[in-house]
Amino acid sequence: MNLTPNMKWVLRAVLEDVERLESMPDRPGSDMGRDAWRAVSLERQEFRQFGVRHDLERRLGYPPSRADSAVFSRALQQMEDLGLLVRVNRWGPSSRATHVRLTPRGEEIANSLLAKGEVDDLPKPLNLDEVEFLPIDPLDTAADGTATKEDAHDARA
Repeated sequence: MNLTPNMKWVLRAVLEDVERLESMPDRPGSDMGRDAWRAVSLERQEFRQFGVRHDLERRLGYPPSRADSAVFSRALQQMEDLGLLVRVNRWGPSSRATHVRLTPRGEEIANSLLAKGEVDDLPKPLNLDEVEFLPIDPLDTAADGTATKEDAHDARA
């Protein structure tokens, strides 16, 4: 089965969420506040009813652009067509997925991909604050502030 890198990434992310939710304790720890425990128990309840939340922003680590949303929406549709997962909308029939569930086949493939180390992280968006820009040599300008023809010719050479 040929899976795109985005499909592999989605499988890994959903499987990691499933494992995280299944390994959560049934009772709050002494260090967990009431609000935190309420959020955890609600997430576990949603998981049992609907599956893992499809929270693209949390998984990507940044707010998804329209292009990101479209790419992953198509990937989810294709994965559902391949029988790897089921998209669920907790509010009723709709093509918008609020939760996803791995099928047994999807879980098997996700585990095998992780065991083989075939799932890479998606590239993070470019942070322009971390990019080193090289200085540009200014052209000699004429009295009116425009570059001279000689300067333009020299720049092409």
